[in-house]
Amino acid sequence: MKSHDIKIHIQLIVLAICVWNGSVNADASAWNDKDNSTNTKHWSTTSVSILNGSGYKLGDNDRRIATFDHSSGAEFISNHFFFDVINPNSNFIAMYGEWHPAFNITALLNKFLFNESLNQTLLFGRIKSISIVGEYDYGTNPMSSFRSYYMGIGFDLNIPGAYYSMINIMYGGDPSVSEDTEQVSMAWSFPFHLSFLHGEFNGYIDYIGSESYRVSHLQSQPQLLFDVGRSMGIKNRLYLGVEYQYWHNKFGVKGIDEKLPQLIMTLKL
Repeated sequence: MKSHDIKIHIQLIVLAICVWNGSVNADASAWNDKDNSTNTKHWSTTSVSILNGSGYKLGDNDRRIATFDHSSGAEFISNHFFFDVINPNSNFIAMYGEWHPAFNITALLNKFLFNESLNQTLLFGRIKSISIVGEYDYGTNPMSSFRSYYMGIGFDLNIPGAYYSMINIMYGGDPSVSEDTEQVSMAWSFPFHLSFLHGEFNGYIDYIGSESYRVSHLQSQPQLLFDVGRSMGIKNRLYLGVEYQYWHNKFGVKGIDEKLPQLIMTLKL
């Protein structure tokens, strides 16, 4: 990894720590007007995004991506899925999607055995809950398609000021090759406000080990979204911002590194 890439990741980590510690006023009380339905037993969130960028590898240099994203859950189960439509206005349309189901073991044990006390003992309260998690990936274009499956354990973290923060450790891979591999994923969302600006710092990091002819690869997509709809009287609904795409050894191809900013517009339904 080059020094320039290391500097970018250090900057992202510093920003995340600043948000964590509240140095940019990112605390839950500042967002008590937000409809955070995940605090209830039954919740659902859906959004549609449009991204545009230049400098992509292994395909068109310039791309427009339409993303549909949905998360929902109940007392013991939850799921998250999204799918991307890449270059929807072209003759070479590609699609990629992921489904992430989860079964909350901590909630089940608290319900029937521990009277809600188990959460307080998990690493001194830093782990909010532990779940059995899975992942199904599918991608297709006019030339080919692929899929992969993973299963493992997930940790929902109790981070001050976070809308959510989690780590999944899984094992699996592409069934068309002879080997399986590990995957470690981290995802987060922090609300923030800077003076008159309100928004969210979201993102994820995926590390996937080597598998058959594919080398290990790492992908990260942090995004900074500003609540532009707030000035129109529709706060927490319409966002504009930038997403940074970093992909080391893209698709497991050694030496193919993708680094580019993408403009993003998100509408929360």
